[in-house]
Amino acid sequence: MQCLEGSIARPANDTDIVRWLFPPHWHGVLWRYEHVYKSIASLFAMLSAASGNVIRFGQPWSQLLPSALGMTTIFWMLWRTWRRQRLVRP
Repeated sequence: MQCLEGSIARPANDTDIVRWLFPPHWHGVLWRYEHVYKSIASLFAMLSAASGNVIRFGQPWSQLLPSALGMTTIFWMLWRTWRRQRLVRP
């Protein structure tokens, strides 16, 4: 019998559990960052998996390039979100 790890044995990751320990007034701010991260990360994960299965030449770079672009995009979007929030607040 295999050891059940992952989504069946542990349905929530650590950030999903720890987020409720933060002060309630943080929730309105933090959900934007979490949404940006999870949305972009899942998009680039699918792109990396697809390019790894479809593009046969240039392995493993055909998988690493979308991952690197995804991390760059995540950092850029998080910085943009942080800058916009900082400009909106007096």
